[in-house]
Amino acid sequence: MTGKSGALQPFLPFRVSRVVFEATTIDELRLPEFSGSALRGAFGHALRSLSCMTQAPSCNGCPLRRSCPYPRVFEPVDVDLVAVGLVASSMTPSPPFALEPPEIGHRTVAAGCSWRFGIRLFGRSIDDLHLIVEAWRRALLRGLTTRRSRSQLSRVMIETHSGWEDLYDPVTQTMRLARVGPGKPVSAAAARESTELSMNFITPLRIQSNAHRIAVADISFYRLCKDVLRRVRLLAAAAGDDNSTCLLEAWSDRTWLEQVRDTSLEPELRWFDWERTSSRQCRAIRVGGWLGKIKIRNASEIGIAVLNMGEVVGLGKECVFGFGQFELSAFANSLDEAVAPALK
Repeated sequence: MTGKSGALQPFLPFRVSRVVFEATTIDELRLPEFSGSALRGAFGHALRSLSCMTQAPSCNGCPLRRSCPYPRVFEPVDVDLVAVGLVASSMTPSPPFALEPPEIGHRTVAAGCSWRFGIRLFGRSIDDLHLIVEAWRRALLRGLTTRRSRSQLSRVMIETHSGWEDLYDPVTQTMRLARVGPGKPVSAAAARESTELSMNFITPLRIQSNAHRIAVADISFYRLCKDVLRRVRLLAAAAGDDNSTCLLEAWSDRTWLEQVRDTSLEPELRWFDWERTSSRQCRAIRVGGWLGKIKIRNASEIGIAVLNMGEVVGLGKECVFGFGQFELSAFANSLDEAVAPALK
């Protein structure tokens, strides 16, 4: 895809679908300050239970691993990173989804009340939507948090070109035969008119260098764009197709990054600390990220195109939990106010 200058511009080389779930609590639900980890853990447990045919304690060595939907969606394996232009020895594949947890802050949902969360599906994971919905139905019924608070799935909506479409029949607890479609494309065609933008972080931004968190003073537009481009390639490796690989071969990352190197930033960020419990490591892990906004001045056409992609796939580490989600706006006016109410 080319921009006004006629030069090739970055755009997502795979499909994207945004799905929102609405549930009604059976038991009182006490959501933690950031619920992305609890949601991901419950989803992974239900998806593995639903998918696994051998019931082995681990996927390691399983002869069905390559055909099983659980690793395909939740824990990609045998992924060819080199094919998408990455150095295989220094990176791990990204699961082809990103959660959209409820807004940050402790929250109690009384029994019989509704609450919402979402998930963004990338590439081939969209083909497993029916299985993913059933996994969430079971996860909610099994219960969330250490209190095992149960909820009943009551509604599933998918974003389409014409708005939100209902996909789920709560009476029969099945997916309707609705048109799922190829997902909503994201490309440089969605360029912003203003070159002075604000990245408004909905969830924490966690970026690191050599396993250490980056200070605000060290956050550059170059680094942000570089991280977005790398994440897109990782997702393409996990869930893209042959067409994705061909599109990525034409990318000019180095040229694009040189064009954004001098773009100036005005970070207005504060640190958010969060602790999650890892069931795999059997211990609490302290993580966190930056919240607030970053003002960008004189953004180039290429820079805006990269941010358009980052707005969809997320930025930084722990995107699978829901970290690194932001909305772009002009300094004074939000340009994407229509999407946010879906999760409120």
